[in-house]
Amino acid sequence: MHRQSLELAVGSETQAREIHAELSETFGGRLSSALDEVFSAACVEDETLRIDRIDLNLGALSREHLPELLAQRARDRLAAILGSGREGEPQVSDDTSPVRRLGAREVALERLATFLASGALVARDRRVTREELEAEFLRLLDEAPEALAGLLRTLPPAATAQRLARQFSPSIALRVAALLGGVAIADLEALIGEWRVVLAVMRLPKYATGREASVEASREPAVERFLEVLVELRDLSRALRMLADRLVAERSARAGAATLVDDVASVLPETSRIRQTIEHAARDRGFDRGSVASSGGTTTTQAGDGVKSESAVESTGPTELVAGRPVLPQPPEDSIAPDVLPAEPCERAGRAVDRAEARPREFSGAQERQRSLEREREATAPRLSPAQEEFRVEKSGLVILWPFLAGFFEALGLVADRRFMSDAACRRAVLLSAHLCDGADEWGEHELLLGKILCGHPPFDPIETRIGLSNAERGESRALLESVIGHWAALKSTSIDGLRGAFLHREGTLTAQEQGWKLEVVRLGHDVLLDKLPWGFGLVLLPWMEQPLYVEW
Repeated sequence: MHRQSLELAVGSETQAREIHAELSETFGGRLSSALDEVFSAACVEDETLRIDRIDLNLGALSREHLPELLAQRARDRLAAILGSGREGEPQVSDDTSPVRRLGAREVALERLATFLASGALVARDRRVTREELEAEFLRLLDEAPEALAGLLRTLPPAATAQRLARQFSPSIALRVAALLGGVAIADLEALIGEWRVVLAVMRLPKYATGREASVEASREPAVERFLEVLVELRDLSRALRMLADRLVAERSARAGAATLVDDVASVLPETSRIRQTIEHAARDRGFDRGSVASSGGTTTTQAGDGVKSESAVESTGPTELVAGRPVLPQPPEDSIAPDVLPAEPCERAGRAVDRAEARPREFSGAQERQRSLEREREATAPRLSPAQEEFRVEKSGLVILWPFLAGFFEALGLVADRRFMSDAACRRAVLLSAHLCDGADEWGEHELLLGKILCGHPPFDPIETRIGLSNAERGESRALLESVIGHWAALKSTSIDGLRGAFLHREGTLTAQEQGWKLEVVRLGHDVLLDKLPWGFGLVLLPWMEQPLYVEW
């Protein structure tokens, strides 16, 4: 419960003072037990009772035996509202009721929607690991694909696509992309294989053969990007066209567009939808028709031959693919798609401005209209309201380290003149903050919320969740934690792992306030040592933070 309030009208101020202490004790004991009894009876197995607000009018009560009467009347009124009575079965409420009953599937959909839209988890949920989120996602794909697709279409497209491609397994990203893009999984796998062929031939004049496409093989940036674009646009034709436009634009910047289509035609059949889309994108950029001739014997120098119009490409049904999987060239390990730059260790998957800069500037009128519709849909999509939610925090003890963070980031070249050197530096700082608390190098994004706030990163913007630590970063991290132990005399000979387990890796709740954020952590017995900490952490405001963080521990 977020809040319980009792309003009692009495005959005089003297009476009010007399019963105040008595009723405070009733709240903590008899009344709470009575309410818990009713709530437990109202919830059947595998059901969640979600209550926005309930007002109980208890009427007039006698001063004599007031605590007992208060608890009994509250129990009876609450049972009547919940529809359970004292002996009957719970009743399902309608949509207008302040009481909502959610099944396990509805709760899983709600949790997934919150995570994909914000990268966070609400405090009312039980603790969920990355593996459990993955398992829930798979169950929803198996048991409720239509409900899942409907939910995904209401979420912000860009953030959803980025979190899906980068924080869930390739198999989930593939299935969701196929579901939203309206394409069979086998056809999508074949298209991804052809896309990898195109990227490889762009990079190598000669290449080996023998490796088949495999979405499961690894987290290839090229595959992630392909699926990300498809999930964001939710239409296969438009996704292929955007990827082709970027490919042609990148090749054009290198003065190699004249040979791009010839290169593609040398490795993909005429029936390939990717080849057709690339040829059309090249035409739209004004290349001479003769420069996009197929090397497979089909000429495109005559109007109407070989290359379909944009409308024809967009109306094409499932692609007629060649038998079997294409034989793939073997690109070098660092070979990636031209629209995916080598990722910085904590690359944030993006803000709209970053994504806009990566897109080619020359769009057809139809494409620009489509993008306008997408922006409008994202702007009107249901949004999380931070002011109405309490968010789960996994590493609350990060606030204890605040006096050391500025020097830590400066030593690693991330901060200068009390500001982060770049957005990339800020993102890396978020991940290093998480590493300080638990020693890991990969997390679920919901574990990074407090670090985002302390590093001045937009709290609900997507962010990378894996980091490759340098020796310098590992050394500075250890030095910081040893310094904390050294200054905190009460810890004596506590190890770094002991510090992390006892104080840093602690659960808490974050709530947005009008001015800043509030972090609340339940106090445990050994937290008495916090009273001997040489510095305070009730209010944290680092130089790069726009709003303060208030801490109650």
